[in-house]
Parts: sequence; structure tokens; C-alpha cells
Amino acid sequence: MKHREHAVFRLTKDLNSLILKGSQGVVVYVYSQNEFEVEFVNSDGTNIQYEGQSTFKVNSENMQFA
Repeated sequence: MKHREHAVFRLTKDLNSLILKGSQGVVVYVYSQNEFEVEFVNSDGTNIQYEGQSTFKVNSENMQFA
């Protein structure tokens, strides 16, 4: 299945100590069929940042699309 920018997903594996399995994110850039640049948002609408990053490269094997 081809996913596009703005697709919503849930992580199936912890990304780091702050962004955990089950976190909901959104695709902001598609590198390939299997790699995406994504972001996660706090309940107040602000981006979740980890070690100065607010977007993250994630492989589709760690994502469950809605």
C-alpha cells in the first residue's frame, strides 16, 4: 500500500525513551515506500522534541497506518 504525506499512523515499537509504542504520528515526507519522515504532537498541539529533533525517520515496519 502506498502511503502519502499527512497519513496518520501508530508506532508498533518504541522510537526512543519519549516516543513510545502506540504513539500517534503523521507522515510529513515520503522518502520511499518503506521510509518516512514523521512528527508526533503533544496533547496541547506542540511538536514532541527529542534531543533537539522534532521530526524523525521511521521505517514502515514500525508503523501501523490508520
